[in-house]
Amino acid sequence: MTLVPGAAIVTGGSRGIGAACALALARGGAPVAVGYHAAADRAEAVVTEIRSEGGRAVAVQGDMSRDEDVARLVETAQSELGDVSIVVSNASLQNERRPFLELTWDDFQRQLDGTLRAFFLLAQACLPGMRERGSGRLIAMGSTQTLAPNPGSHAYVTAKSGLTGMVRAVAKEVGPDGVTVNVVVPGFTATDRVHRLPETFREAYAERTPMRRLGTSEDVAGAVCYLASQAAEYVTGTTLLVDGGHALT
Repeated sequence: MTLVPGAAIVTGGSRGIGAACALALARGGAPVAVGYHAAADRAEAVVTEIRSEGGRAVAVQGDMSRDEDVARLVETAQSELGDVSIVVSNASLQNERRPFLELTWDDFQRQLDGTLRAFFLLAQACLPGMRERGSGRLIAMGSTQTLAPNPGSHAYVTAKSGLTGMVRAVAKEVGPDGVTVNVVVPGFTATDRVHRLPETFREAYAERTPMRRLGTSEDVAGAVCYLASQAAEYVTGTTLLVDGGHALT
């Protein structure tokens, strides 16, 4: 697939799905800014791998819920890599499950800031240039829990559900300018976090999935690359479910 011309930003790009997206986009020819919050060594490892394969990349630390950090990420990407045409808003807070009556609004606000505010700030920072050039890809990372919430995931599910609504609304507005806005929804994916769960649980989940396996970060990255490509110029305001068919069960 041929990506749209320009640089890419991938937040939460130091590990798991984010790292796979950064590597896949780089292999597709895009210079990549790898955003990370705390794992500097992992982010630099991703950058080193991209450069070793002949690509261009830079790691940028920041909290994507903070205006100044997002501005610095975008400014660094533009100054070192060129115009930003692809944004993958992948960073999000860990899902901390608690009974609804034990939550405070601050618990919800943290998730809203980590998911909705992060996408809002990235989109506002990058959209002006995309609209001016008549091309751009905004890609958010959703969750299957908006379809089937796990017990206690109230704040996380609320934030991810709101993200889908924001994506659809923005997509309708910026479509005439050649910018697409979509959500990729990974199923149960074999990341570091998932491997901390009991093997029996992982095996049972895979058995219930038509593809008979867990997803990989590369599966999700493939969907991201498709939406970031010229082939997807007529796909906007939608969610792309990458779950091996598990939702069918």
